[in-house]
Amino acid sequence: MRRFDWRSFERKGKNKKENKEEKLLMENLEDLRKEIMSKGGEDIKEIAKLVLKEEE
Repeated sequence: MRRFDWRSFERKGKNKKENKEEKLLMENLEDLRKEIMSKGGEDIKEIAKLVLKEEE
């Protein structure tokens, strides 16, 4: 009788979560670019810091 492989199950869940987050970020990328271009006054590095803080 085979045992259930919990490590594989755990890895699969983590990979799914990462892929899901990556897809959402890619969808929002165009919106973020438009916001950056419309603001113009803010530096790209400042906006990146704001975005990265939200993800943590």
